[in-house]
Amino acid sequence: MRLCLSGSLFLLVISLPAGHCLIENEGVMLRGCTVIGGRCFFACPVGWKWAEYCYSIFSCCKVMEKHKPPQAFQY
Repeated sequence: MRLCLSGSLFLLVISLPAGHCLIENEGVMLRGCTVIGGRCFFACPVGWKWAEYCYSIFSCCKVMEKHKPPQAFQY
């Protein structure tokens, strides 16, 4: 039972819209966040900055305009 529960929890966590996933993720578009030009994630990806909360669970993140870290550039 313990293995089944932890496996289900693992699959749930990797399917959530986090900043870094196994699959390319573009975040969740909620109205309050898109008004300021952002997207909602569970954690802001590299090269994005935190702006506000989205429904107390997500973080509204905006793309950094200046001073992006080297990890944010995709080569």
